[in-house]
Amino acid sequence: MFGDTVLPFVLSSAHPVVDPDRNGLWTTKLDPVIADTFSMAPSVVWWDPQSCDVKVWPLADIVFQGSTHTVSQTRDWLILCDSGNFRTDMGEMFGGERTVTVGTDAPVWLLRKDELLAQPSGSPVHPVCFRVAPPNGHFYARYDDSEGITCVWEGMDLMDLGLYVRADDLDVLGRPVDPTSVGLYNMSMAPETLMEVSFDPDTATVHERATFKTDWSFNLQLSAMDWSTEGLSAPTLHHVDFQGCRPGRVVQRAARLYEDRIDVAQLQEETPGRLVSFRRGGLEVASSWEYPDTNELITSPTFVPRNVGADPTASSYAGGQPGGHDGYVVQPVLSDDGFRVEVFDAANVGAGPIAVAHGSKRERVPLLLHSAWMPTRDRLVDAPRVRFADELTDARLANLDDAQRAAVHLVAAELDS
Repeated sequence: MFGDTVLPFVLSSAHPVVDPDRNGLWTTKLDPVIADTFSMAPSVVWWDPQSCDVKVWPLADIVFQGSTHTVSQTRDWLILCDSGNFRTDMGEMFGGERTVTVGTDAPVWLLRKDELLAQPSGSPVHPVCFRVAPPNGHFYARYDDSEGITCVWEGMDLMDLGLYVRADDLDVLGRPVDPTSVGLYNMSMAPETLMEVSFDPDTATVHERATFKTDWSFNLQLSAMDWSTEGLSAPTLHHVDFQGCRPGRVVQRAARLYEDRIDVAQLQEETPGRLVSFRRGGLEVASSWEYPDTNELITSPTFVPRNVGADPTASSYAGGQPGGHDGYVVQPVLSDDGFRVEVFDAANVGAGPIAVAHGSKRERVPLLLHSAWMPTRDRLVDAPRVRFADELTDARLANLDDAQRAAVHLVAAELDS
């Protein structure tokens, strides 16, 4: 992690964003530092695809203990946060028991895009700082910020992604864990909160506009939404998976570590997963479909707009009626009876699937957390690229033997050709 390896170890965001008005990509870079404990120093990263140049601006005087899992944006603002659900425990890494826990809230940082781009790369920048509870995994801003900076905030209440299931674990009900769960993250220990929040950068205050949380809202997954510029500017429906309560995948070690923060009475039985559509603005439930078979796991739905490209003046991802209601929700379902993909009418997921795709031989797949839709499959764009071979200095390869060095050069040659 700290050495001169074959490729430098770069910690970054899982979900960067493409800026449709500036034709580039916003992401983050995290530099490990030792403050009071193992921490991260975050930087904002900008990449213009017309060149190989990358600009990096460190956030001045900010050190934190989590990760910048998601980057979101409005037309004028960039929004970063500590996802809050992962903390490095150095004692555990060196063989001890985990003692570090996640917090009850997380820091959020807002930066004005044009002010960033006006600064030379490397210049420390000063964001507007907020705190939001609960911590989250993903958040999505309304792109149109003419009436304020508004986000859907997908809380991960009592979800500690640093905890994982071990072979010798007992679950929260005292049973040996299912061997197929070994290595999986410890699942949610409480129902999770979906919110709409707004940020006021002038006063550095957060306003909670709408909240949804109920006894079945366990294990919120990635959401399906209209990712077109038009859809993000005026969203209508937001589609969310809740995988349900899974006490068989909550271990006793986690219950002991969080004994003063969890209600074990909420973790007594498996509950159904649900695909739920929420109306933007108030988060009222517009429609819902239940998956009663608790041996199945729904995961990461995707929104597919209808009539893509019908309006030549719209962005390439826009359908006929942008917002999240005019199209389909594509839902992957993990099952020992065979992986399948279900398709719903986005305007009424409660009516059930209108089509189902599955293999003919009960084909199964490993755990799936993300999915995505693209309107077309295009050839590679002819643009400047960084060559893997240019990274292969003698210093980086110094610790490899001759066979390993030859393998690395072979991979580089294949990539360059």
